[in-house]
Amino acid sequence: MQGVYLIFDYFKEAFHINRKNKMLYTPQIVLIIIKLLMIIGVGTLAYLWVGGDQWHRFASQSVRPADLLSVLLTFGGGIIGISLTYIVATRIIEAGLYNMYKQCVVAGVVGSEDFWQGVNRYFVKFLLIDLLVILGWCFFAVFYVLIGIMTLSIGFAVVPMIIGIFLTMWKISLVMNDSGLFAALGDSLKFAKSNFIPLSLLQFVHWSFVGRFSNIGGGSGRNLFQWRGDGNTADMPRFDGWMPPNQNEIFETVVKVIRLGIVILVPVITIATAVAALVEMVFEVFFSLALFVAYQNGFKEPGQLLEKEVLA
Repeated sequence: MQGVYLIFDYFKEAFHINRKNKMLYTPQIVLIIIKLLMIIGVGTLAYLWVGGDQWHRFASQSVRPADLLSVLLTFGGGIIGISLTYIVATRIIEAGLYNMYKQCVVAGVVGSEDFWQGVNRYFVKFLLIDLLVILGWCFFAVFYVLIGIMTLSIGFAVVPMIIGIFLTMWKISLVMNDSGLFAALGDSLKFAKSNFIPLSLLQFVHWSFVGRFSNIGGGSGRNLFQWRGDGNTADMPRFDGWMPPNQNEIFETVVKVIRLGIVILVPVITIATAVAALVEMVFEVFFSLALFVAYQNGFKEPGQLLEKEVLA
């Protein structure tokens, strides 16, 4: 249980390291800007597509095979391209940041050169780790589903958490020791086995804070454009048979409403994402530093804090 008590010391040390090294936030701010630009870009493409020739053909049900192929290539390829770009950008930021965390914990100071050094050393390795994790989940997917069913869905939540705890120190060990992928994996498993309870507690606190604040601005948006009727249906459009009498006019109105919705929703989503990402960034940096400190000390008494708390 001694390791559990030391978590508070690690939090304190992480706080002091964080306070001395504000440069840790710069890479994540760049990543947030990239994310916001992607949201704006997707919204802009959707705005331009709505009301175009393909939109008219889809609405009038006169769709040609070439139209379907064009939409799949345009939007499917665009989504894949944006997703891959964001994944690569995320791993670049993560590789640089992990080396910066290492320098903060080991040396107490960090510079911009440490970020690019981390990118050069660990970017490819981090991508390989993510690929191995995905392949592992694909391989054990059947067993995961069976465990979830046999445990009345409890396993669906518990199994990923347990696996996440045992893999917590994989990338940290790789960076701290400059080791290979599988050596770092073995070290992570060994570390989690030896310090399962305090590491689990630290990670649960980490996940609860990051998970809670990452949903800022979330919730259902189905009532944003909900029509509020007052019982008067005199002004509602009338339909004779299957088709309305002024189909083109109603179609143009629908286009304007959808475009207005895009114009309103894109800034709202962008602002909400920015606020959530900024808050999550603060907690992510803090808890990442705490994990590095915990790994360096092995949930044992730290030799000394990098900085003692100074009372004002």
